Amino acid sequence: MANNAAIEALDKFLQDLCKNTAVFEGKLVVFGGDFRQVFPVVRGGSRSQQIEASMISSHMWIYLIKIPLTLNMRAHEDPGFMEYLMRIGNGEVTNEAGQVRLPLPMVVPYTTHSESLEVLISYVYSDLGLFASDPLKMMKKAILSPKNDCG
Repeated sequence: MANNAAIEALDKFLQDLCKNTAVFEGKLVVFGGDFRQVFPVVRGGSRSQQIEASMISSHMWIYLIKIPLTLNMRAHEDPGFMEYLMRIGNGEVTNEAGQVRLPLPMVVPYTTHSESLEVLISYVYSDLGLFASDPLKMMKKAILSPKNDCG
């Protein structure tokens, strides 16, 4: 999720550009995501600093129309995973420190950096030949990294 300062800057930019004081100059702006799960990055920041930087802490939050999505399109083929994501969002699977413990079937055991990375890649992209014949299947796969770093 974007830092609320960036969103407020966009609002101010549109107002200045169009010489209007309406929120986002009356333009339709769509934000997506689960605000309970995805906080903006605050380098070296605490959880409370991340919440303070989030969109829900912005003075603009009251002006936005919130439309809840009811179907997780990424997880609808796996009801167990979808239920687990909802439990995370509801804060039902965290320990005292607010950390989520992943179920063992979701974890790649660590041996060495290169070996564990190879196991992860071969699990996610198990049949590259299939992807060559059906690129849409490849588009449903991704490896997300919180640091966007592979080093």
